Amino acid sequence: MSYLEKLYEVETKLTITHEKEKRVKEIEEELKIEDQIKNLSSEIDEINLSKSGFIKRKNEIEREIEETERELKSVQTAIESNQFKTQKELKAAKKTEENLVAKLDELKKSLSFVNSEIADKEKKIKEISDNIVKLKNRYNNIQEEYNKLEKEIKEEREALDKEFDSVLSTLPLEFAREYLSIREDFPDGAISQVDHGHCGNCGVKLPLEFIEFLKETKGDKILRCEICGKILYLKIE
Repeated sequence: MSYLEKLYEVETKLTITHEKEKRVKEIEEELKIEDQIKNLSSEIDEINLSKSGFIKRKNEIEREIEETERELKSVQTAIESNQFKTQKELKAAKKTEENLVAKLDELKKSLSFVNSEIADKEKKIKEISDNIVKLKNRYNNIQEEYNKLEKEIKEEREALDKEFDSVLSTLPLEFAREYLSIREDFPDGAISQVDHGHCGNCGVKLPLEFIEFLKETKGDKILRCEICGKILYLKIE
């Protein structure tokens, strides 16, 4: 196995682990939905407080309606049984009846509005509660993925660091030094595999004579892409 083939294999494994590490960073951002859940819970508390105010007002209106209906019934009974001695008293009673009917109508409109507000707030609370349930489920799933990746990364990193050091120890000193120097510019992987005559990293087409030279060196010499600067590795079938 050539020097570059050994290094390329390790870099490929490190790239997979690196992708997992990038995903962990993404998950750390996604886990901030916990703050979103807290904000939604606070919003429910505020809506419930407002709803309580409307329920209190509803009870007051219902009591007022009952009192007004009793008063109206009493006046109407008096009018129907002709309990008034004078036309003036009768006229005053009818005026009172008219006012009570108007008051009752306004109270019922107010009650309808209050009931509508209560129903609207209950609907909002349900919508937010359903959203919280979804967010909590998502949070739990993400947390599970996060824990799984963290464990995998820890195990892979320890094994790959050892494998990387082991491979470096088998390489000629000058080769290893040059590789490590280039890798400083490409921490995610300094080697690019040649793909159908093109650099696998930047895609530039490589001259045929350069491909032949890569074949001659058999992966034991560092040759770099003139465009992106990565080390070129040609897999020999």
